[in-house]
Amino acid sequence: MAQTAVPGGLRATPELLRISARRLLPFGAKERDRAEALLLRSIDSARRQTALSWELRTAISLAELWHAQGRYHQAIDLLATTRDRFTEGFATADLVKSAALPGAFGGIDVSSDY
Repeated sequence: MAQTAVPGGLRATPELLRISARRLLPFGAKERDRAEALLLRSIDSARRQTALSWELRTAISLAELWHAQGRYHQAIDLLATTRDRFTEGFATADLVKSAALPGAFGGIDVSSDY
């Protein structure tokens, strides 16, 4: 399948970066740092393309990583701020997952922080 070109790269660049990052996760702290950098690049790329769905998918992966590192509030904030920008498609798998993840993170109540 051919990729559609966009200024500065391929339309699927955010997803390719996200997949590359996820492949690094099982290999220790140094590789997790590299994975985090790739995920942040993926989010940046998605934002430059105004590809909100790619951004959400990467936000989910990054939130899962941050949760594993004990960075619960950052993870939940990232998911919420990304999800809140959607105006439709609330039944899609990624939006459903992004809404369910905070509960899956152990039911951490962050409401008192706001």
